[in-house]
Amino acid sequence: MRGKPIWHHPLAWLLCTSFALAMANGLIIPSFEAMDESGHFNFARYLAEGNGLPDQRDVVLAEEYGYCQEGGQAPLYYLLNAPILRALGGDMSDVATLTVSNPLSTCGDTTQPYSKGQWMRDPWRERWPYKGAALGVHVLRVFGSALSMFTVVGVYMTARAAFPQSRVLALVAAALVGFSPRFVTHSATLTNDNLLAALSAWGVYLAVATLRRGPSVVRSLALGVVTGLASLTKVSGIFLIPLAVLALADVAWREGEWVRTLGHVGLVVLLALLIGGWWYVGNIVRYGDLCLVPLITQASGQRGRWPLYLVAGETVDFLRSYWALSSYCRIPLGYPAVYGTLGLFGLFGGILATRRADRPVRRAVALLLIWALVVFSAWFWFNAKVWAPDGRYLFQAHAAIAPLLAAGLLALLRRFGPRVYGVTWRGLILGMAVLAIITPVGMLAPLFSLPPRYADGQAPIPHPLEASFGDQVTLLGYDVSSEVPRVGGAAGLRPGAVDVTLYLRAERPITEDLTLWLQLVSAGPQDDAVLVNFRSWPGGGNYPTTAWRPGEVIADRYRLRLPADVPALQLWDLQLLWSRPAGREQGQTGEYELLPVRVGGVANDPSLTLTRLLVEPAKGRSSPPPEVVLDSAPAFGPEREVLLEAAEVVPDGADLRVTFWWRARKPLNGEYTVFVQLLDENWNLKASGDGPPRRGAMPTDWWRAGDLIVDEHRVPLPESMPASEGRGDYHIAVGFYDPDRRLPAWDANGEPLPGAAAIIDEWR
Repeated sequence: MRGKPIWHHPLAWLLCTSFALAMANGLIIPSFEAMDESGHFNFARYLAEGNGLPDQRDVVLAEEYGYCQEGGQAPLYYLLNAPILRALGGDMSDVATLTVSNPLSTCGDTTQPYSKGQWMRDPWRERWPYKGAALGVHVLRVFGSALSMFTVVGVYMTARAAFPQSRVLALVAAALVGFSPRFVTHSATLTNDNLLAALSAWGVYLAVATLRRGPSVVRSLALGVVTGLASLTKVSGIFLIPLAVLALADVAWREGEWVRTLGHVGLVVLLALLIGGWWYVGNIVRYGDLCLVPLITQASGQRGRWPLYLVAGETVDFLRSYWALSSYCRIPLGYPAVYGTLGLFGLFGGILATRRADRPVRRAVALLLIWALVVFSAWFWFNAKVWAPDGRYLFQAHAAIAPLLAAGLLALLRRFGPRVYGVTWRGLILGMAVLAIITPVGMLAPLFSLPPRYADGQAPIPHPLEASFGDQVTLLGYDVSSEVPRVGGAAGLRPGAVDVTLYLRAERPITEDLTLWLQLVSAGPQDDAVLVNFRSWPGGGNYPTTAWRPGEVIADRYRLRLPADVPALQLWDLQLLWSRPAGREQGQTGEYELLPVRVGGVANDPSLTLTRLLVEPAKGRSSPPPEVVLDSAPAFGPEREVLLEAAEVVPDGADLRVTFWWRARKPLNGEYTVFVQLLDENWNLKASGDGPPRRGAMPTDWWRAGDLIVDEHRVPLPESMPASEGRGDYHIAVGFYDPDRRLPAWDANGEPLPGAAAIIDEWR
């Protein structure tokens, strides 16, 4: 009877989906933007050009060629990549033009979603058909994505060998790896981790199969070849040799066939040494070091020590980046809380399931646990020498971790009965696939995509405003999401945001990378406070001005995040500036020169104000502090539009610092000045601190019903004032006026106050 076609097997669909996701990630991530990708590529390029293994003592060559510390890695991955690059032909030395440092990079800054790339972008070199180094890196990414499928199959086979009663368990284990956002994303890049993960998965499978079924010549031959290849891929691949020996020793212990088992051990070790030993022997002969670890870590910087207070935090980061976080640039690739929950449930369920399992299953579980602990311990030792809390070092243990977690999760799901079990395990796989799809579509693409571009005259511009910056960039208009953004939620801990879109056009080819600045500065003419100071290359760092095409209109969109500690309601001016590098070579940080601005042909300040925003503080700041609330709150305005809820007078050197908390009941029709007067016992004016609310940053014609305005004034004390007066000798009077009159003032009982002024405090 003929079996079903392979495409009927759910594993085939899982592999196709996982491979497609890896390819999508590889197309989205710009060339060489993955961790150490330029070093891996340049090592393969060095070999492809007919060179032998580089001398690790030649630091100058390593820097000039660009392979840096990667040239000290075990060479198998690069020896496999070199023929691919050679077959592509063409000059790939233009890798240097794709790896010019980005001086505005926010790599590692989790508060900033723009300019994540470490290199200056040239988007036209990243378009199909690829050429030069861009072609080479994308072809090698396809090779890496294919290697990741071997890893997934190896995980599936390991789960089948360790838990032969359940095909579902093997499928869930494969999904835990094939739909892991970090693994899929990392698989789409140039790294020897891809080959190591695949070889390790198959090495673990062969070890478990040997443990369960006993040794065979074919299995031992395969185990020796795989362990040898793994040791030639990365130094940590050596650990597969003792794992294989342990599996064979267990068989010998149970069956008592020590002589036969020793033969298999010798076969495995001999093959591994023949395949990978030459590189290690060569290291000893040439450098006096077996694994080149000191030489590799010398380039990346060795730690003097690993303080205990950092151990827990870095271990958590290590585990988070195993699932859903790129340790490089701290880019989120998924939802760590979801995968952390799956891991905890899988661990708990695994403990329950193992207690009830038969002895062969428990032996297989023990072997998998040992392998996971060995890999984790190797990372722990390495991280103590070099800061590297990166979960990719745990990929080598995929074939141990995924089957164990799958066994635990399914053990818990079985408790809900057969019907629920059948639905939930399918839902688990589907849910992981959906979460993996979110990574390229919802998380990576927005970071690296180009901004929308339109033909001249076709862009939908809500607020036209034509202004030119220098003779290079024209602002055609803008759009702002909200005129009244609020900071944070109820607790004021999460920052609010303002969405800004700039419609820009290049008037001619631009030969230098111009920087745009978006700032929120205080609307007060005498206030130099800055709430937001954002700068970037256009397109969120992905579309520098040197790549612009004259005449096209770019819709450049940004979300300006507001700080969570905005103290009070206030107006802020949204300003746009452009600058060019000054006195430095292109691509280097240094001094800058602001471009001159012309609006309607008329010269303007270098900072162009687009609009004025009323920024609200967190909801927790909607009331004044209880200790300064007035017992009898006066009101101001013909209809008592403004209530003075609280006031505070504090001596501050030669001044009095007077703070008011105004509550607007209704809008005020007009712009008024607050007068603050210091009166003596005879009600004579001794000093004053008049001024618009918040020094002009919160004019009264912007006040809305319900607003709380915190307003500070300074009253300079006269030098002739007696120093020995008693309390009650001086009074603080406050009110409002415009050029024509004072606003009427009322006491708490609704009676008019003399002089339209409220006495809010006495001072000595």
